[in-house]
Amino acid sequence: MQTKLDYKSDITDEIKLICDKYWARANDSKNDFTYKCREISEEFGLRLSEVSKISKEHATLIVLDCQCKGCGITKFCHTRSELAQLPDDWTCNECEVIRRKRIRDAEIAEEELLEQAEIER
Repeated sequence: MQTKLDYKSDITDEIKLICDKYWARANDSKNDFTYKCREISEEFGLRLSEVSKISKEHATLIVLDCQCKGCGITKFCHTRSELAQLPDDWTCNECEVIRRKRIRDAEIAEEELLEQAEIER
């Protein structure tokens, strides 16, 4: 899995290091992280909940080899769980809305055809 970490422009070196450790992964795995959040929180004197909050606010993981199967946009992750739950055939929210609308429209059209066939009998 090819990824790139994108940081906000105004972060401190310490915040950057927290984000680096938060996103560090063993063997480029989706869910095998090098550091536990507890380890990071202890190292930097933070509450456990602050670790993911800091990373979410100051960095974004770009998953370079994961594009929406509908439009081709690249996937951005803000939390570890978002990355760990990422399906192989990811679809962005916008394309998913369009896909669901097409399904609904097709169902409505089929119902209308069935109703018309009933009327014609």
